[in-house]
Amino acid sequence: MHRERIHVCPFSVSHMVNEADLRLIQYVFEQSCSDEKIFSSPRLHLTQSDFITLRPEADLNSWVIDIFVYILTETERKKSKPLNLYLPVMFSNEALKSDVSSFLNFVERHNMRENYMFHLNYCEKLLAMDKFLGVAVFTKFLWTMAINIPLQPNGYDCGIFVIKYMQQSDNFVRQNPSFQFDSNKERLDLALEFLNSDLNQEKKTLYDKVARRCKQGKTAIERKWVDTCKTLSEDVGRGACMELVASDNRVKRKNASLEKDVLKVMNCQQLS
Repeated sequence: MHRERIHVCPFSVSHMVNEADLRLIQYVFEQSCSDEKIFSSPRLHLTQSDFITLRPEADLNSWVIDIFVYILTETERKKSKPLNLYLPVMFSNEALKSDVSSFLNFVERHNMRENYMFHLNYCEKLLAMDKFLGVAVFTKFLWTMAINIPLQPNGYDCGIFVIKYMQQSDNFVRQNPSFQFDSNKERLDLALEFLNSDLNQEKKTLYDKVARRCKQGKTAIERKWVDTCKTLSEDVGRGACMELVASDNRVKRKNASLEKDVLKVMNCQQLS
């Protein structure tokens, strides 16, 4: 059965969002591109112009993926025994294009071990990565591609699929054989996850800005309503005055007619 789609700013989805989230999405996506920070952390930040690449049918900015890597990494950091290792796009880009010396300088400069590989000692496979950082190049690793998994149905959702696969467990596809990808829904959900993340240092600032914007809008509407009521009141007042004048004139005409009738009766009596 086809479900009716609901418009949530640039997104068209089949589910409702609460009023606070709706106002937040409107604030972020309806303004023109700017350098305003939408997400920030001690290491990375996203500007509004980067963030709105989450809008429908847009190619996702790689910084959006890197911020999500940061969120997942910090989640792993809280576990007693971390199991997953997430690396940012900038890591793979540097590994594939640089020589060993330049790459190791990059790793040290960005403190990759502490920021993203803090738990190498929990897994032998990950521990091998630690050796790789000193003696090998990334292209020497064996690459494998999973088969029979959902693939992006278009040319612009690559980044969204990368994030969704990072979110899922290894058995996700087997557990969800009827998985249906809804690009608008996934993009909206990710946008709200970024905006509402406790790791987002801009969260409170954004909500304060949205509240001020709503208050200003409400004030403007109230002023317009007051002006409209005042105009209506003046119009009604003028109309009432005109009606009173017209009514008074009718009464005067009626009185004049009665006076004529009385004079006629009196004249008749005198003649008789």
